[in-house]
Amino acid sequence: IAFVVLRQQFGVLSEKHARAEAALRRRDRLAAMGELASTVAHEVRNPLNAIGMTAQRLRREFLNGDRGAGAPDASELKELLDVLGGETKRIDRIVQQFLDYARPPRLSLSQASLRDMLEAAAEALRAKAATRQITIHSDLAGAGEAVFDPDQLKQAVDNLLRNAIDATPDGGRVRLQARRDELDHVIEVID
Repeated sequence: IAFVVLRQQFGVLSEKHARAEAALRRRDRLAAMGELASTVAHEVRNPLNAIGMTAQRLRREFLNGDRGAGAPDASELKELLDVLGGETKRIDRIVQQFLDYARPPRLSLSQASLRDMLEAAAEALRAKAATRQITIHSDLAGAGEAVFDPDQLKQAVDNLLRNAIDATPDGGRVRLQARRDELDHVIEVID
């Protein structure tokens, strides 16, 4: 009997050790991705800043100052500078999104009702789904209190539900399920 008990405890410890190692590897990969993202963002933003400052200078000197003979039409120049400035801002937003993805915000954990959060996420998208006669069926009986970051988890579930709605043919059904297994809560979005 002692051997069986020890073997069970060893199995549990081995599983916990494997989970800890996997979490450590994931953390290291995320840290490396964050460093890479920071370097890429720095290298992209330097030329973007130069382009943006050049556009401002051209606007100041050629639209507000004297233009020499043969200078382009002011409205054409303004239009070109607006495009240049707008595209510079667009690239900067893309770089920021890349940084946000590579370095997700810190978790703000709190104990809350997983069921309430999931139901709110489903309810927010029912009207969108209804425009294509898609129903969202929620089976959340297994969801209870849990410790999680409500904003980030709701965003993740929202993204999964939107993807499921987009992938489901008109008149179809999307299921949002939550259950509890031995150690964790399990959330499934099925299209």
